[in-house]
Amino acid sequence: MTRAGSMQRKLELTRGNLEVAAVNLEAYISQEEDVDLAEAILQFNAQELGYRAALESSTRMMSISILNHLQ
Repeated sequence: MTRAGSMQRKLELTRGNLEVAAVNLEAYISQEEDVDLAEAILQFNAQELGYRAALESSTRMMSISILNHLQ
């Protein structure tokens, strides 16, 4: 009986250790994969600003060249 109790205690300790390890692993993975929201927003806004500037620039160039062609 004591041998079975001892084995059960070891299994419970091992299970507890594995659960702690799993939680620690999930926390580590989450920390590595999560995006810094403020940084992502800043990068998005910078890219959007560049895209809008390129569109406006090309629109102006096209309207000038069409007007020159019509004259």
